[in-house]
Amino acid sequence: MASGRVLLLLFADSVSLAAAASAPQITPAVNGPYHVEAQRIVDARGRPYLIRGTEMPTVTLKAEDFFGDGKEFGPFSASSFVTIRQRLNMNAVRIPVSAALYEESADYRARVEQVVRRANRFELLAILASDTENDLRFWTHCSAQFQGNPDLFFAPTGHARQALIDAIRSSGANQPVLVGGPVRDADAIFEVTPRYAVTRTGEDRWRQFGSLAEHPPVLVSDLDPQLDRNSEECTAFPSDPAEATRLVEDYLAYFDAHEISWTLSSFRPGRLLTNYRFYDWSKLDDGWTCGESPSRSGIAMILLSHLWNVEPHGLFSVNPTTGSFVLARGALSTAYGPILADREMHAAGRPLPFRLGNMTVRVTDSRGVARRAGLLFTGAGWSYLTFAIPPNTALGPAEVARAHGRFPLDGPRGRRERRARILDGHRGRSRSGYRASLSAIREWRNEDVSGLEM
Repeated sequence: MASGRVLLLLFADSVSLAAAASAPQITPAVNGPYHVEAQRIVDARGRPYLIRGTEMPTVTLKAEDFFGDGKEFGPFSASSFVTIRQRLNMNAVRIPVSAALYEESADYRARVEQVVRRANRFELLAILASDTENDLRFWTHCSAQFQGNPDLFFAPTGHARQALIDAIRSSGANQPVLVGGPVRDADAIFEVTPRYAVTRTGEDRWRQFGSLAEHPPVLVSDLDPQLDRNSEECTAFPSDPAEATRLVEDYLAYFDAHEISWTLSSFRPGRLLTNYRFYDWSKLDDGWTCGESPSRSGIAMILLSHLWNVEPHGLFSVNPTTGSFVLARGALSTAYGPILADREMHAAGRPLPFRLGNMTVRVTDSRGVARRAGLLFTGAGWSYLTFAIPPNTALGPAEVARAHGRFPLDGPRGRRERRARILDGHRGRSRSGYRASLSAIREWRNEDVSGLEM
């Protein structure tokens, strides 16, 4: 009998499922105003705040970028931001701005403010950047517009660092600022952009940015292998997917160990994802050819797995409507990965069967009570299965196990594949998409699952 398990925690009506040796954590939500204290970014409650984010495309005035075009969601749509927050478990976005458009168009300035406000709404720190260097005029005006936003940082670039900082501060803006080198400012954060071509070993990492972490806070940006370009970075990136994965994972572990913030890669097709419709994440498993554009390969799955503390090739149990790891008790969950059912099967009716395609799922709650989960669908091989979390599952730690063959309630435990934390969907989520997505889950549960006999 082949089996696998998922460890989780239940609070109130919601549940978060993930996979690895220890329980994953939600990255801290945005909570400004921020300031720099010694080597750390500190939030409004005095807690250390590590940035874990990505870069957005440059803001445009195209309506489809903000509202979607009927075929895909736009990069700045609510769906994109909630996907970054809930599915990728990130807490920040870097937002490039066209300095020329900003100066000449009131509509563009309003659009930038809409994008920032939408990012903040979904618990994301907004980091404003310009597409030009040393632009004192832009940063004077931009910082004046956003000087009252506590959940925003500025990222000016260019050799005139001190002049740029002075321009921002002269507008009354006191938010932290990302800079490429030393400046006279108490809330400056060093930003570095390492390259695979020259950063491969621990000594390389220490020389480029590790030693900086002993002074002001450090943020690493980009670090994308640029697989969609015939670039030096793609050429320097290991050609073996396993070796490349280990290299990126080594970087991420290094950042965690040295409390280094990051905004990596870019939230666009060819980098982190393949489209804005289904938000299919890029991965390295199938190999790549430098210059293939848009590339379907990339580091998104490595970042997601790291931030959720899950095994990339293990099971991922998620909310089937949003793709997040937040679920309601009694709701449906879809587990992706090595399902290994005998064949693809759909449940014929209600109540849902406890065995389908020779697969069974068992949920053991914090009181030690084991319940079988009703199965809606099972796929064969590397696929997915959809099951209903028993509505009477007790709050607290719980375990979800799937098995090939019969899985008696008092049977042996399967091989551990996943740990997780279940989130409280009713406390502290009013600023994000969690409440809305949980409401949708509860509605779905009432219509489609409430009549199940568990």
